[in-house]
Amino acid sequence: MQWMTLFNKEMLENWRNKKWLWVPLVMMIVTIMDPISYYFLPYILENMGDMPDGAILEMPAVKAEAAFMMSIESLSMYGALILILIFMGTITNERQLGITELILAKPIDYRNYITAKWAAYISLAIISLLVSLSMSWYYTNLLFGSLSIQLFILTVAFYSVWFIFVISLTIFFNTFCKNAGLVVACTIGSLFSLSGINAVVGYRLTWFPNQLAAHLNEMLLTSEVSGALLGTVGIIICLILLLLTVSIIIFQRKELI
Repeated sequence: MQWMTLFNKEMLENWRNKKWLWVPLVMMIVTIMDPISYYFLPYILENMGDMPDGAILEMPAVKAEAAFMMSIESLSMYGALILILIFMGTITNERQLGITELILAKPIDYRNYITAKWAAYISLAIISLLVSLSMSWYYTNLLFGSLSIQLFILTVAFYSVWFIFVISLTIFFNTFCKNAGLVVACTIGSLFSLSGINAVVGYRLTWFPNQLAAHLNEMLLTSEVSGALLGTVGIIICLILLLLTVSIIIFQRKELI
């Protein structure tokens, strides 16, 4: 009962802040921008008037799987950044305004406070991901060829784990950072560090979290779920549970930097 009250509070706050409207909209723009731009690029360049007479611009043919993967790659960069900026002050801002103290002055379990926020933001992120990738899937089928509904569902299911990881990482830094700017810096720095490690030794660590996009690309091309993909998803889920557990422990101790 207590957890559901906190969860409903977060969901209502997101609704009042119009996040349920503009977050899916921004995500949708991010996902469809690259595939549509690639498809219409020859027409755009031809109508700009800068090409020599008689010149014909032919873009390499792109299959539906590759076009859909453009959306995944866009989300890996811009989608993660959007999530970080949205959730960067989820706890730090409330702490600065004294809201956290007012809430926790009541007999509220720390676990309920953290996990309710976590679940509310995950709900927003996953629904936004579903809406945006649905739009990308529609345009992919319309412009580039057929992509099965099964592959679409699997892609959304597996990639949603990465979004949950980014949210968990953001909440983790929220529990002990004094301001939202520091949360952003630490979260982005962590993701860049993971990306750097993946670039150096990723070929040896097939279950490394940043290998998820590569495994999804392979799944789209082969229509098969590989053991490496399942292993990577399993590792990310373990990291999510670890971050969530440590976040609760740190928040209870209220150690700020």
